[in-house]
Amino acid sequence: MEKKTEVLWLGGDRRQIVAANVMHDMGWSTSVYANCNATMAKGKRQENLSSALAKSNIVVLPIPVARSFYLNGSDNILLSDILEQIKTDTLVLGGKIPTDVCMQLNKKQIRHIDYYNDEFQILNALPSAEGAVGVALREMPITLSGSRCFIVGYGRIGKLLALKLQLLGANVTVGARKPSDLAFATSHGYQTLSISDGIPCRPLSSFDAIFNTAPICLFDRERLLSMNKETLYFELASAPYGVDFATAEELGLRIICAESLPGKYSPISAGIILAESVLHILLKEGITP
Repeated sequence: MEKKTEVLWLGGDRRQIVAANVMHDMGWSTSVYANCNATMAKGKRQENLSSALAKSNIVVLPIPVARSFYLNGSDNILLSDILEQIKTDTLVLGGKIPTDVCMQLNKKQIRHIDYYNDEFQILNALPSAEGAVGVALREMPITLSGSRCFIVGYGRIGKLLALKLQLLGANVTVGARKPSDLAFATSHGYQTLSISDGIPCRPLSSFDAIFNTAPICLFDRERLLSMNKETLYFELASAPYGVDFATAEELGLRIICAESLPGKYSPISAGIILAESVLHILLKEGITP
């Protein structure tokens, strides 16, 4: 008799629970471990990491996989402990799997696939953009309508965020490197700034809010010195981020780190997106419940 597929969801936030529940309702055998929302899971709730890994042939890690050396969503589970105990015949899925983790999995000849692919990123951009608007509405002392907003980066999230801010009445400026992105932004009625040679310092003091989506440090000391202390900076990118945090703190600038917005603002929608991405991978691999 063929062994039943056992899917273990490790760490993460509520969207992992939602994704696990979607799969459970479709007939998959699912379990969760190291998630503070575990009581919401329809599948099994594992109590021990070793036994959880021993019983599972598919392990789904969160997005991002890690916070420093620890599993994202847990303050006491080291990634090294997971890698030591995981079975060699396990298929590992994860979002933004760190390079060193990939190397260790390769060394143990454990198959792994990063679900942070184009499909996932496109679908995930919507809850990310809406989450950014939600954070701005909560944190800004003025209305978005009439505010001057600068979006750095015009990728998936930047495009949707610009549109939503514009619909709320904000005056939107887009900073991008590619002439094609600048032309596209202009065609949508946004002001534009070329950042191909770095972000121009002069306009920075005129913005009420800056939203960074580029995971590269563009806001160095020179740029931060040019900013108005009343301006709110929203960091939407993942590590290594777009700002020199130490200098910003020294200068008394307010930096709002807004990571993992889909899991915080739209966990059900984000969880369904995650489940669909994982299911598409499993289908492609020929894996069934």
